[in-house]
Amino acid sequence: MQLVGKLLCLHLRSKMKTINRQCFCCAGKEGAVYPLGYHFIAGVGEVDMTIRICARCGSVLQDPAPTPQMMNRYYTNYSNYTNVSRGGQPDSSYTGAVKRQINIIKKFLKPGIVFEVGCATGFMLSKLKKDNWIVTGCDPSFAASAVAKNTYNIDIER
Repeated sequence: MQLVGKLLCLHLRSKMKTINRQCFCCAGKEGAVYPLGYHFIAGVGEVDMTIRICARCGSVLQDPAPTPQMMNRYYTNYSNYTNVSRGGQPDSSYTGAVKRQINIIKKFLKPGIVFEVGCATGFMLSKLKKDNWIVTGCDPSFAASAVAKNTYNIDIER
């Protein structure tokens, strides 16, 4: 039975996702890694998402990191920001994902300053703002930035 348990642990460990890239803020490579599951990204398909909270500075990193080509394809051809057409109100699957991400962040970090890259309409930032975080972000969409400002009073850089 012990051998089976050890083999199972080795198998599970081999399946766990790790993030090998450096933190873009402090160049750290250590930190707690959390799987978020599969998410559909228009123009890209199903992507198995993971986040890591940098042990050195607390930045939250997404894996896989989108390539410049993926970003350009998405924002040029597919980015329709359905939240914009709903007045900034996201669907239930997105609100659930945001809630899970914020719960992970709260386990390790106290309120501070958040800069979200690709923040769309600012929904996640609005939730963090309610929890006393100082929030800002950037997104290339003019329409999404307007929703962030008009709905959540958050200024978004483009």
